[in-house]
Amino acid sequence: KIFELITPTSRFAVEFGASDGITGSNVRNLIINKGWSGLLIEGDCRFMHNLRANYRQAPQAKTLCSFVYPGNVEVLFEEQGVPTDLDLLVIDIDSNDYYVWRVMHEVRPKVVVIEYNPAYPPPTKAVVEYHPLNYWDGSDYYGASIQSLYELGKKKGYELVYAESSGTNLFFVDEKY
Repeated sequence: KIFELITPTSRFAVEFGASDGITGSNVRNLIINKGWSGLLIEGDCRFMHNLRANYRQAPQAKTLCSFVYPGNVEVLFEEQGVPTDLDLLVIDIDSNDYYVWRVMHEVRPKVVVIEYNPAYPPPTKAVVEYHPLNYWDGSDYYGASIQSLYELGKKKGYELVYAESSGTNLFFVDEKY
């Protein structure tokens, strides 16, 4: 719906935490049915066979097995040829999501979809303590609260336009749109 209201320019999407590229994917429809290009990154290489197989018929989609963290996010973008006028970024790494978005400066997506932790409802601020090897252990201790992500988005010049009631994703749009 957002891209019916905002005209995409690069028609390029990036998804961190792509899994198999189908389950819970926020970019698959755009790549498979709308002709977008994309980069799907998954940190657990056990998923790569299925991820690559699920995008075999979409040569405009690159897949990459790599952890994404604050120290490598912009390097990965540069190495993989991600356009600076990126239309959509999905951050779903179940841990350092907040910190990855916080350090991004070179690439400014029009829309950011980021996983939030519903265990901490507004106005509670909560962000996992940063560690480069953070991963989700199945507990309620992961990611960041809506309030913390909302405040980060505001600092970065984004407006929160939607929160999934399932307790999964927040949708932010660059304030100029």
